[in-house]
Amino acid sequence: MINSDDFYYSEAQSSIHYSRTPTGALEIKELIAGNACWIPATLPRIKKQKTLVLADWTAQTWSPHKIGRVIKSLGDLIDQGFSMCMWRDGHVSSITKQDLSKLRSLEVRKEMTLAASDTVRDVAVKENKLTVDQVHVIDNDGLNYILSDREEPEPRVLRTSEIPNLTSQEMNTLVNILKTVRPALHAYPESVCSNKII
Repeated sequence: MINSDDFYYSEAQSSIHYSRTPTGALEIKELIAGNACWIPATLPRIKKQKTLVLADWTAQTWSPHKIGRVIKSLGDLIDQGFSMCMWRDGHVSSITKQDLSKLRSLEVRKEMTLAASDTVRDVAVKENKLTVDQVHVIDNDGLNYILSDREEPEPRVLRTSEIPNLTSQEMNTLVNILKTVRPALHAYPESVCSNKII
């Protein structure tokens, strides 16, 4: 399901691994012992899973069917070893697989308030002792990708039915967020965009 590099970061290994390929520096002790003796010029990097932060401000419009799919898909990611957090009223807190059932509550879903992904990421870093590289925010577009069977994300689409009742201030915030989201909101020809915001 998850094929995107957005869900992973790379970290340099801290220990030295010797190689038999002549690159980098030569370690004489290892050469005399007949072992691999070349120290690579750069330390090898390992791929690690990011902490995923659910921050889908459209959550209050989810259908019961979508709620079930979200709980299952996020539970599968936790089973695969991903750490999971949730954006709630301006804070980012860890959630377990058992906590996912709370998403059935409209009140809990309403707590995923409208916020830019950068804001959510910055709060996650500050409150959970993470680095920017270790966090991936799952907004409405990211969640649609997780729920799909596509190998790569498609262009961002926002259906008008996904927009909850927003105050005029929240609508202005939404407009500003949509101007800067990546990937950008995809525009459709008028003939096919009756249920999409462009």
